Amino acid sequence: MQGNPINENDKRNELMAHYKKINIFGNSNVGKSSLILSIEKYLEKDFKIGKKEEEKSEENNNPDSLYITEQIKRINLEYDTSNNLYLALYETNTDTIDFIKEHIDTLITYSECLIFMIDITSINTFNSISQLLPLISELNSDKNKYFPPMIFISNKTDLDDSREVSGFEIKEFVDKYPGMLSLELSLLERDSFNDFMKQFVDTLKKEEQKNIYDFLHLVKIQDPPLLPGKKEEENMNNDDLSLNLFLLGSSGVGKTSFIKKFIKFNLFENSLSTLGIDVEKTLAKVGENFVKIELWDTAGQERLRSIPKRYYSKGDGFLLLYDVCSKSSFEDVSGWIKDIREARGTTGINGINDKNNSSNEILFLIGNKIDNIKKREVKKEEAKKMAEDYGVSYFEISCKDGVNVYEILSNLIFESFSRAKGTNKNFKLNNQNTQKSKKKKCC
Repeated sequence: MQGNPINENDKRNELMAHYKKINIFGNSNVGKSSLILSIEKYLEKDFKIGKKEEEKSEENNNPDSLYITEQIKRINLEYDTSNNLYLALYETNTDTIDFIKEHIDTLITYSECLIFMIDITSINTFNSISQLLPLISELNSDKNKYFPPMIFISNKTDLDDSREVSGFEIKEFVDKYPGMLSLELSLLERDSFNDFMKQFVDTLKKEEQKNIYDFLHLVKIQDPPLLPGKKEEENMNNDDLSLNLFLLGSSGVGKTSFIKKFIKFNLFENSLSTLGIDVEKTLAKVGENFVKIELWDTAGQERLRSIPKRYYSKGDGFLLLYDVCSKSSFEDVSGWIKDIREARGTTGINGINDKNNSSNEILFLIGNKIDNIKKREVKKEEAKKMAEDYGVSYFEISCKDGVNVYEILSNLIFESFSRAKGTNKNFKLNNQNTQKSKKKKCC
């Protein structure tokens, strides 16, 4: 079905927003939260969507837990005033560097800028970043893959008399990573912060011109992605493309939490188990097309699995979740894939794709709850092997911390839309018009 092109009088266009994921790494007290607060104050039109405060709880002080704080800020870059842009800012505490090593690739997936902060009055903060950057450098060894720009911030320059890290040490270190921008900063000095903001925004502008992740640039979600009311329902035209996206997996793996995190930037820790099917709706824009999104939250209990199964044939995309802390939920994955492919008529032996009969579904295997490192039962390598066997994509997320929730769903929307439209070859970035391919006339 052809999507509805943008109409100048169509108010739905004003509801659309897109995101940029920014990672900020540094030890506690280097100024990560202060930096985000300063950005908030600096931007006159900024407001908080759902700031997650840093709670001084036992879990956050537990070295066996990833200490990630997600904060989402609205920013209006001068070059893109026609669309709302949100910075999804992830603070990651590097005090416990050993526990970050296992998930560094997941943390920076889809990131469009990496910021590393040190306190010049603390050599320990410099040592932590010195251990972290070589790990990231290894991930950057594949020159065929896009790698986000990096900014090294030497904070608290107003305390130069108490400096423990010399400028020479910093320069010698930064020079090892060509292309990394090095900035000195004092959040107490306005001129210093203004200079940082200018260079930070310039960095984001440059990245916007590059073909990084098509789905992140082209998929814009209703702003904010709340459940549509009557007014929004009326604006969803009948000729818009509609996508049915299913969240599947055993009970307790986090399907409902995933949707709540995406829809409301919130997490309901004590969500009740879904009975049957719940359907949440939102609106997206992919390129020039408005798309109605229906998120099907399905029951995971064995006795209720037959209820949603009969709907699988109408699914445009599937997220199959398991809990990395539950071996049994991972072992159930094969059964879920078999159910999907039986319902869609693409099952090979034991549910694995028959090479002569490729599957026709877009399916992502998702490992949730990576924030709980101590209780992890399923190794990443084991999950990747299963994904490879079934011919599906594999990602890891944390619904609690918001890691990759928005990005994964945007990816699924883009892939599902591309399949529904037949091709994505002619999509272009920066809201450029989508060029329709010219069909050759038969002679």
